[in-house]
Amino acid sequence: MNENIFLMMVFFPFLAIVVGYAVFNRTPKNGPTQNRGTEPSQNSTLVTGGMNGGRGGSSSAITIPRDPQEYAKAMMPSHAKKKENK
Repeated sequence: MNENIFLMMVFFPFLAIVVGYAVFNRTPKNGPTQNRGTEPSQNSTLVTGGMNGGRGGSSSAITIPRDPQEYAKAMMPSHAKKKENK
């Protein structure tokens, strides 16, 4: 009788958790079906953001270049830009 209670209370729920994890945590074998990111080009993407704190707020807009070289220059910290310009 004690074995049946052990199986019902401990083993079967543990087994269900392991099987559920194995079934629902699968990754596709062929990888992603779409290419990530955007193609390099001369265009740029406009990104906007804002905050509303109840007493007004703030908003900002920034353009993100799609060209990898221009992106790297745009995301460079200000202290590194000063060194590069010298």
